[in-house]
This record gives sequence, structure tokens and C-alpha cells, in this order.
Amino acid sequence: MSVAMKSATLGGTSKSGLPDSEVLVLFQKFTIWSLDASAASTPASGDEDIVRYDSDVREKVEEELKEPDMWDVVLHNDDYTTKAFVVEVLRTVFHKSGIEATKLMLQVHRHGRGVVGTYTYDIAHTKVTRVHDMAKKREFPLRCSVEKST
Repeated sequence: MSVAMKSATLGGTSKSGLPDSEVLVLFQKFTIWSLDASAASTPASGDEDIVRYDSDVREKVEEELKEPDMWDVVLHNDDYTTKAFVVEVLRTVFHKSGIEATKLMLQVHRHGRGVVGTYTYDIAHTKVTRVHDMAKKREFPLRCSVEKST
């Protein structure tokens, strides 16, 4: 029986006291909702990521996450910054032990530059900024830079 035929047979008002037109609207909304709910079938076991709609199959697409690029933080030698200050920077900013900080400071002193850490882009730039801020506060020309890690 179609919706139009059902509305014709209701006759006046329903048992709930609603006019026929309101009962018909409620009936239509319920029917549409129940058709939509019955159109989707439950996924088979092991296929939780697949939802089936009649003839359509929608698959959940998983994106592969790529490891972030790594960047080297390079400390540059100069003739004015004290060795003690460089060790302090390495211990404070890069959390190196006293012995490791001294070894890195001597490497930078002898070779003119040295990689003091490898980090993601944002962290590397934050470390460089902290080094420059400390050097500026103490009036040293210490320079630090970021290079893409190989």
C-alpha cells in the first residue's frame, strides 16, 4: 500500500489526536529513516574498516606517515667567545654532560665548526634561537646554524 493510499484510509484524526496530515508526515519521516538504516549492512568479521551501502563499497584509506626530516645544529668557532661559555651553552641548551660538552667545544675550536645535535626542524631552530639569545645576553658573538642532516 502506498503512502497516499494509507493517508486516505486514516480518516480524520488518529488515535493520538493528531490530524491525518501530521500522522502522515511522521510516518514518512520514520519510513525514510528506517530505509536509510536498513541500507547499510554490518561488516564481516575482520573488515571493521569497510562499510557497505547496497552496491557501494567505501574503504577506509590509511595514509602512511613519513618520518620527519632531521636537521643538524652546527656551532661555529670565533676568536672572542670563551671556552667556558661554549661549554655552558652545550650543557644548558643541548643537555650534554660536562665531559661531552668539553669534547664538543674542543672539536669546534680545532675544526672551526661542529655538529652538536640532530633534531627535527622546529626543535633545531628553537635550539639555535636559545644559543643566540644566551650569547647576546652575555655579549658574545657565538654563532649557531641549522643544516639538513645527511
